Amino acid sequence: MKDGRVEFLIGDQPYTLCLTLGALMEIEQALGIDGLNQIGDRLAKPRAKDLVAILGALLRGGGHELSD
Repeated sequence: MKDGRVEFLIGDQPYTLCLTLGALMEIEQALGIDGLNQIGDRLAKPRAKDLVAILGALLRGGGHELSD
């Protein structure tokens, strides 16, 4: 990990994940929560849609222009 960035491999392709303020805002909005204190409860029973939204936000935070 360097500067809060983590390399993530999808197949043979490396991607950078980064939890930025923008990514946090995206995650809150996607999960329908009003603060990070609610994230644990919301993810106690995650849906695939939730995980895709989180991964998408982290990828965009890492500089990748990808949609969910």
